[in-house]
Amino acid sequence: MARIALIDDDPVEALILRSLLEHAGSDHAMTHFTSVEAFAGDAGPAEADLVILDRRVPPWICFSETLPLIEASGWRGPVLLITAAPEGVSAASSVLILIGPVAKSDLLEPQAVARAIDGALAAGG
Repeated sequence: MARIALIDDDPVEALILRSLLEHAGSDHAMTHFTSVEAFAGDAGPAEADLVILDRRVPPWICFSETLPLIEASGWRGPVLLITAAPEGVSAASSVLILIGPVAKSDLLEPQAVARAIDGALAAGG
């Protein structure tokens, strides 16, 4: 069982992802953080095997702003990037293992969510 930290300001999206994982038969545990600061300030970096990061987590508007904060938190694992609008999105990190970005519309069925998470966990080693 993997421990997943979801960083997304929308509680409805967290509920949907958790429900899709359950419907896929996954036994992964998901903890929802509504901000990057909450993830960094809590036990997030020490308690996760994978981070799922939304593109917009206010007050930040893109991965280029949030990824450095995640790096500064001490996290050194895989980060699955998700976005509602993947066009023109780029992200870079010399420390983190970045996967995606994946369009949220591509994660509308339970098995797609499970595949994305399992792929990200496998990429993380």
